[in-house]
Amino acid sequence: MAEGQSLDELIDGNNLDVKLLEELDLTASGDEFGQWYSDKVKGLRTDMVTLENGAEAMFYRPGDLDETKKHPMLLIIHGGPFSASPYHMFLAGRQTLLLQGFCLLIVNFRGSIGYGEDSLNSLLGTIGVNDAQDCGNLTKKALV
Repeated sequence: MAEGQSLDELIDGNNLDVKLLEELDLTASGDEFGQWYSDKVKGLRTDMVTLENGAEAMFYRPGDLDETKKHPMLLIIHGGPFSASPYHMFLAGRQTLLLQGFCLLIVNFRGSIGYGEDSLNSLLGTIGVNDAQDCGNLTKKALV
């Protein structure tokens, strides 16, 4: 961050992604929160989890967690077939959970928008079945 620049000058808060956060040097000011936040964000681990049927999820693990121990994980799903969970978009709720030490599994099950008409139509007659199975199977795969 250039001296004298505020985050508001550098960031469009409506379209901030995790990659941009990783590039920001929040430690330049020397404040403790900036150092703590940078340590968590820079070490953030992301892994794509996919099923053969096309369902996918992004697994996020905060960077400062002890990898030899188990940690809580939350499954994040979206509101239905006419939306999707953007993986790299900055969302305050997600950041809050990550900063509190939660791992996140952000799921796009079969039928999510953006995966084509065949994917969307796969939910016809199977709502509550295919989508629930995808969430369960993606969770199992992420835990391996």
